[in-house]
Amino acid sequence: MSASLQFLKAAIKEPLQISTLFQTAPATVNRLLSPLKTDNHCSVLELGVGAGAVTKRAHKVMKSKDKYLGFEINTDLFNYVTGEYKDFQFVCASAESISDYTKNRKFDLIVSTLPWSLFDDYMRKNILNEISKHLEKGGYFKTYMVCNALITRSGKLFRQQLEERFEVTSRWVFLNAPPAKVFECRAKVGKKH
Repeated sequence: MSASLQFLKAAIKEPLQISTLFQTAPATVNRLLSPLKTDNHCSVLELGVGAGAVTKRAHKVMKSKDKYLGFEINTDLFNYVTGEYKDFQFVCASAESISDYTKNRKFDLIVSTLPWSLFDDYMRKNILNEISKHLEKGGYFKTYMVCNALITRSGKLFRQQLEERFEVTSRWVFLNAPPAKVFECRAKVGKKH
């Protein structure tokens, strides 16, 4: 079964785990993984692997496959990506439990395609705290939200929570279905969480 069909099947089966029926578009993937263009040896933590739209590109570009770790909570999608990318390591767990699987490990690039607007405030804060703890000094946290999610109450809260923790720049990607805003986040100087 193709990645797109696998993703659609999971979205229909578990609609509260997946925010859209469409996989992340290549233009959005390229924006999320842009730090790999200059450093294809950097360590990568991917949250919300799905059917592997981001994973596929990371796998193609990364020289050191052991520097990748992916989290996927959906069992069907986890089984699919572990079969497709055998030299990458995956965990079938919530992004809230990063510390349980990585201890004190830090990453140069943390990429998330998690459905932020579907999470309650408590869960979003927990995940963002975990990301802050595991982001290497000078590293990037990159994520996105589709246009319809941005205008929801939880979408607005998420943007506020990002800006409380990180220096944030954003850019629209219109070649995504639906259009998406990509957030590039870096740790605030002198601020710890």
